[in-house]
Amino acid sequence: MSITRSYYRRCHGAIIMFDITERKSFEDLKVWLNEIKKEIKDKLPKMIIANKIDLVESGQKKRAVS
Repeated sequence: MSITRSYYRRCHGAIIMFDITERKSFEDLKVWLNEIKKEIKDKLPKMIIANKIDLVESGQKKRAVS
């Protein structure tokens, strides 16, 4: 899941999104947060967003993350 250093250059924040219908997507948040911490030494604002709630509400998928 590594992204090149140039991708992080001069960023001012990070938005990390996960799929609430896939538990692995939620578990991978830790990997992404560690990747950001490793590449960016300064404190960086981070926002974590749960995605696909609409699929759960419409009954198309089951929620895997509460």
